[in-house]
Amino acid sequence: MGLPVGGGAARAPAPAARASTAAAAATAKDAAAVREDGYAWGDRACDADDARKLSDAVSKLVAAGWPPACVFLSDLAWEVTGKLWDRAAAILGGDDEDEIVLEPSLAAFKLDAAAGKAGRRYVGNNFGQPHRDYTFEDVYGDGAAGGPAAPIAPPLPNVLSVWMPIVDVTLDNGCVYVVPKRADPGGGAGESDAAAPKFDRAAVVPLAPAPAGTFFAWAGNTVHWGSGCAEKAAAAPRESLAFVFRRKSARCDRRAEPLTRAACACARLDDGRRGPPLPARLKIVQHAMTCFEHWYGDTAATRAKLTPSQTTN
Repeated sequence: MGLPVGGGAARAPAPAARASTAAAAATAKDAAAVREDGYAWGDRACDADDARKLSDAVSKLVAAGWPPACVFLSDLAWEVTGKLWDRAAAILGGDDEDEIVLEPSLAAFKLDAAAGKAGRRYVGNNFGQPHRDYTFEDVYGDGAAGGPAAPIAPPLPNVLSVWMPIVDVTLDNGCVYVVPKRADPGGGAGESDAAAPKFDRAAVVPLAPAPAGTFFAWAGNTVHWGSGCAEKAAAAPRESLAFVFRRKSARCDRRAEPLTRAACACARLDDGRRGPPLPARLKIVQHAMTCFEHWYGDTAATRAKLTPSQTTN
């Protein structure tokens, strides 16, 4: 079983709800925006109460010395993951429930303004350098649009990064910045993985302000970065969840197998279970931490504490 978040009894099992007409229209809008601009943002994917519960859980975890990603040990985090999975599948055009998978590099962030000012790395800090999560070829395929000679992307990517803040986001507390397609016409086609992305800095778009639970998504090759939290920001430091969804046929992280909806039970089964079994969640969190050690620093000691043999029921 999983871990409840927010106190009280777990929610009663219910059949997976069909998207409302408004939600379907919002998803169609998002798909068009990702295709044309490389990114989308706007409506909420998670209600304010669930976002608050997740934020409270992350804050308590960090206060107890655990990384923010441990929020994925909870049922609620996986319920929300399921909602985001629905949206990602609709944007990527996955008709088959098993067609769209989740990379095991999911993440949670909780910024620390003082640590950021001191230049100290910590698990859950912002990724402050402009970067692409994946190459143009990863996202669109080697033969897409004729390759580097004609780097015009097909209508939809095969890899989609999804980001959701669990607190309100402002320009001062750690928002994400993106580079629209028009300012990055090559999309990184033929670009070396080690090369810093080149783009028109005047066209950069801040994804703020936005309330907790807002849905953000961008093509895997879209240049983006997360700003730090200003020391005197009026709002609480940014907290957020991040995911990468992709088609099964797309290139992936070879260090671990992708997660399927069946394995994650994100469709909410009749027995009420949401998310993988607890031992599997621990392994997912452990692996996810290794994916970002180039930002966080070594996480071996924390990962060792998360081994199933050292946990109790």
